[in-house]
Amino acid sequence: MSLSVKFVGGNVVELKADMVAIGVLAPSDDAKHGNLSKFDGGAQLDDALEGWLSQLIAREQFRGDVGTTRVVPLPSDAGTQYILLVGNGRPNELTLQDMRIIGAKVGQAAECLRLKSIGGVLIASTLNNLGPAARLQALVEGIILGTYRFTKYKTSTEPSTLKTVTLIAGGNRSSLEKAAATAIITAEATCLARDLVNTTAADLTPHALADVAKKVAKTNKLGVSVLTGKALEKERMRLILAVGQGSPNSPAFIHLSYKPKGKAKRKIALVGKGITFDTGGLDLKPAASMITMKDDMGGSAAVLGAMQAIAQLKPNVAVDAYIATAENAIDGDAFRPSDIVKSRNGKTVEVANTDAEGRLVLADALDYAVERKPDVVVDVATLTGGVVVALGEQCTGLFSNTESMAEKMMAAADTAGELMWQMPLLKAYEDGLKSKVADLSSMGKSRASSITAALFLKQFVKGTPWVHLDIAGSAWTSESMTLAPYGGTGAAVRTLIEFCRG
Repeated sequence: MSLSVKFVGGNVVELKADMVAIGVLAPSDDAKHGNLSKFDGGAQLDDALEGWLSQLIAREQFRGDVGTTRVVPLPSDAGTQYILLVGNGRPNELTLQDMRIIGAKVGQAAECLRLKSIGGVLIASTLNNLGPAARLQALVEGIILGTYRFTKYKTSTEPSTLKTVTLIAGGNRSSLEKAAATAIITAEATCLARDLVNTTAADLTPHALADVAKKVAKTNKLGVSVLTGKALEKERMRLILAVGQGSPNSPAFIHLSYKPKGKAKRKIALVGKGITFDTGGLDLKPAASMITMKDDMGGSAAVLGAMQAIAQLKPNVAVDAYIATAENAIDGDAFRPSDIVKSRNGKTVEVANTDAEGRLVLADALDYAVERKPDVVVDVATLTGGVVVALGEQCTGLFSNTESMAEKMMAAADTAGELMWQMPLLKAYEDGLKSKVADLSSMGKSRASSITAALFLKQFVKGTPWVHLDIAGSAWTSESMTLAPYGGTGAAVRTLIEFCRG
């Protein structure tokens, strides 16, 4: 979707758009219906229609709860084809996520009616401590995220119709234009991650993923390098090589770099797990668990999306992104349970289960990243089923060895509208990572699998401030949600962008 956001003066009665969205405020009591706002032109438009809108709201008992909508067709001689009544909830309870949901519902209504343009009024005042620029950014993000569709493999599909959002807005026009541009960049980065996760593994092999990274780098003037074959051996990335040795699609290690103009205020490393398909290896997954395993590169997709946005937003930080990508497949050369592999940092690892391959490729990537002395390293991975058991399908699990970084990441997630919960790094479970025949076992003995996986990764960060995001649940949705249809969600992209900008 290519969306244009325009700002105009005037009043809502004269606004030219295929559909005009008008907010309905939810009552603060048990009243049966909501009320039109006096501040976004709803009351003014109602007067022009001789009270017809308010009568309709009362007759249909439309309460105005957040994201609820009613489409109102207008006569052919009216300036607009439709009015969309949109529930805004209670103004003193409004959140940025509410604004994203409102945006999604508005965009979906326009697409359903095959409309090219929508319009409305951006209230200039602060609502529940949210200024107009912040609300606008969330609204535009919601429009794009809510109307995302993946049609690459459809032989017949109708293109997106919505092209223009026109808003009557006063105040600081430049700050609004910047907010709209930021929203578009952020949402498009999320959509890139969704596209990558939704692409079949037959098309998105490790080397194809590297080609995508090169394209992102070229378009956005990022530094890029890709290690394969002998270069991986030279860098001692034996764990990455082991995971990928059972596939004809050989592994790769991708490095993207962004450097700001002038001195960077800090240096951030992002590390993404890029298992383009995970059969489980010789510890084969059951069929029901394998069907969505093209999403096992969701961490690399999040990192790539974030890097695209970072290059365009140009924050005053240096950001290096590292992606360890391989396909965990089966043939006579596949790595085996009980194999012992020397990691890049020199520690030997006993492979306890070939289906716990993500932590292996991340271990080499983390060691490479921290060797370059970042101020913080953040890894993103669809790592464990345990985090889904603990937090469900929409919430990302956060682990960190540095509380201040955990708090910063949680704040970024809250601003970005992504569910995240901090999980404990329980030292008591570290003994379970001991192996009788190697320095480490790849799996712990505790049933707290998401914790033991994080504790394994902790062995490779050398005390560097580190945040681990387990997106095994949040990277994919099996049911359409307001802000994401079936498939890849682009989990963690918006949070990473906010974290790097903050």
